[in-house]
Amino acid sequence: MILEKLVNIMQRFVDPLSFLLNFIAKVFLTIMMVLTGIDVAMRYFLGSPIEGSYEMIQYMMPVVVSFSLAACGLKEGHVQVELLTSMLSEKLQTVMKAVAYFVMCFIFGLIAWQTAVRGYGMQSVKQQTEVLYLPIFPFAYVVAFGCAALCLVALKKFIENLNLVVQS
Repeated sequence: MILEKLVNIMQRFVDPLSFLLNFIAKVFLTIMMVLTGIDVAMRYFLGSPIEGSYEMIQYMMPVVVSFSLAACGLKEGHVQVELLTSMLSEKLQTVMKAVAYFVMCFIFGLIAWQTAVRGYGMQSVKQQTEVLYLPIFPFAYVVAFGCAALCLVALKKFIENLNLVVQS
């Protein structure tokens, strides 16, 4: 009962957050594609590429990757190898999923924390990109936020599977 309520509460917050971050990732991916196309066309036809386009694309990539992680985790779009686990009982499979999601939550929580610490270090020394002189720390914080969102998804999935184990 308590686990079901907790899952419902998390679902109201985690699912919309995941889909919002995924939408932002799609927008940035579209911008990257358009910028690359324009850059190539300008380089080919005018002999003059967009200055700093490589750097812009390079720093948009963390947004695309990290913001799409939570939606992928929510849809269970990650790689799963079920060669051995498919032979186990359904309850044991659910227990193993719960353990896997707990470990996933722990690992991505650590990644989010350490990436935020690294971002703070970049902010402290005012680290900038070489061509456009953009500060780098916001991109580290973006990765940390994306990993934290995936951590929340993994926590939700852990509680869901734990609830299934308790009910059976």
